[in-house]
Amino acid sequence: MDQAKRDRRRTLVARSLSEYAFHVTPVTCLAASSMPPDALQGPNDTTRVVQGAPRGRRYGSFLAVSTVVVGVLGLTAWNVTRSSELEVAREEFVKGRHTKALQHALDHLERRPWSREAALTAARCLSLLDYPDDAEPYYRRAGRLAVADIHVRARAWIRSEHPERAVPLYRELLARDPSDVTALRRLAGAQLALGQLEDMIVTANRLIDIPGGAVVGYSLRGLANHESTNRAAAASDFERVLALDPALHDMPLPRRVFWFDLAEDLVSIGRAVDARTYLDRAAADAPDAHLLTMLGRAYQFEGNLDEAERRFQQAAEADANYDVPLLHLGQVALQRNRLNDAERYLQRALVSGPRRYETLYNLALVYRRLGRSSEAEYWRLKAERERSRSGPVAAPKEPLPTYAL
Repeated sequence: MDQAKRDRRRTLVARSLSEYAFHVTPVTCLAASSMPPDALQGPNDTTRVVQGAPRGRRYGSFLAVSTVVVGVLGLTAWNVTRSSELEVAREEFVKGRHTKALQHALDHLERRPWSREAALTAARCLSLLDYPDDAEPYYRRAGRLAVADIHVRARAWIRSEHPERAVPLYRELLARDPSDVTALRRLAGAQLALGQLEDMIVTANRLIDIPGGAVVGYSLRGLANHESTNRAAAASDFERVLALDPALHDMPLPRRVFWFDLAEDLVSIGRAVDARTYLDRAAADAPDAHLLTMLGRAYQFEGNLDEAERRFQQAAEADANYDVPLLHLGQVALQRNRLNDAERYLQRALVSGPRRYETLYNLALVYRRLGRSSEAEYWRLKAERERSRSGPVAAPKEPLPTYAL
């Protein structure tokens, strides 16, 4: 796998680790309270207005004026903390309409720039809409954040081009609660995206030692070992996950990543039969074109071409736009000297994968064996151009090549 594909795979897996179901309740402002009448009395300013009047009238006038003043101050206090815009922003946020909630929160801030609730609502919305840079000034205006808000803030950074900015936020969460499994899992995702595999293993080990965190920890440590090409350790970690969680309910990785990486690691250490057994199980639980293709490759590696061809056919039927099983069907047909079938499969593969070097090269081989030299040369040159366009020739692939999401 070239570095660009590896980086993209890591980014996608890291983002999948950051996904979660969260519920953030709207912030509530303190209700404006009415001040007691005696707090409003100054140096006889009110009584001077009614001096000379009888005591009863003065007292009645004082109460009337005090009531008016208290009412005005109470209304003013309510008005500076509340507005229809803020109420609507709350309602839209709860409904998941983050763009509308943002608009109303900003309208409220334009009139009342000191509103921490409106600032936090705007920050949350911008994070959830994947604008982490724009959210930061509003987070600073909002003051100290709750745990849920730090998670929302950090998640936006993981989904951005700067996942490194999520790391200190997760450190802050872990300083508050060192056993926060969610924060540890997402920190590991950020470390994966940054290529910090040794740090990721340390984080995974912390998860393994926390009650309830072992499945997540072994999954992430297996992924880090796989990325580090420590195949035996990765296979051991992934199999430990299966022992602890056979149905993979708590396993945090995308299922396809888990099964593909486990199969590749097992084949790399000489356990191809075990790899095929696991892939058989995975494909039976959730038929998937990629898994079926990988299973076909496992059978092909064992020399069982009949079963390999059957699995490639199933994969091609499961996803008509996926060219790889058609490529492998062409290779099997070529291997069995069914040249017309090979040509048909490879031409179909070109429809959705017109620039795949392996397809172009195998098509050149088919035409050469059919005795159509000019067409063979055309496809050979086309294949060479695609290979040179892709950069330096990659190292020889392992029996079951890695994949990129």
